[in-house]
Amino acid sequence: DIDVSTGTGEKYGVQSKVELFAKTRNENYEILNKTNKNIQGAQNLIFQLEQGGFKTGAFAPLKSFLLSYGEELGLLTPDMKKELIGLQSFEADTNQIVLSFIKTLGRNPTDLDLRFMIKTLPSANKTQEANLYILQSRMEIDKATKELLDWERRYQYELAEGGREGGGIILETDVYEQEKFAQLRDIKKQEIAERTNIKLKEIYDKYQNVKDDDIKDRDDNNIIRFKRVNGKLVRA
Repeated sequence: DIDVSTGTGEKYGVQSKVELFAKTRNENYEILNKTNKNIQGAQNLIFQLEQGGFKTGAFAPLKSFLLSYGEELGLLTPDMKKELIGLQSFEADTNQIVLSFIKTLGRNPTDLDLRFMIKTLPSANKTQEANLYILQSRMEIDKATKELLDWERRYQYELAEGGREGGGIILETDVYEQEKFAQLRDIKKQEIAERTNIKLKEIYDKYQNVKDDDIKDRDDNNIIRFKRVNGKLVRA
């Protein structure tokens, strides 16, 4: 955000304000493009997890390796091939997210940065539920960013089309409108943040409950019970 608290030029000269506002607008276009890509990427990964015919977890990378080896020997059934393709696609897409994140850390990321990355990014060795929780949470945050940036664009467009007394106004060159815009933006930002926090809490509760149920099941039964259905072992 830029400081538009004065319209007199006491803190910034008018020319400086124009340059700052134009720079911020250009940066916002870049952020919006990146945010749209993030949302599309998260939707794709969620679809893979729900429809891809594979399961992520601690042994998923090893399973992917073994399936690849089996494919070279011609041992895979159609279902196993589908599972391999799903795992490989998920691994490739999540690795791309990790690489993009590492680039934002600079040349010498700290151990804390890397630990944060491991915990907050999807990966094949995380459980299905953990990946869905991470992806849905990240997508809601990106949607909030997109909503605010879309609002800014619409506001500036409508101002340029109409403006005060029906004449068009270019926001970069009108200090009064910049201050008004900043105030309205703060209100909109707070509104979006409140709605997003509610959605994030719902996502957290949804997957926290799944985790709690699994822990309770192990505590109550001491073991995870299975039964055989159509020749396959499934959880009872």
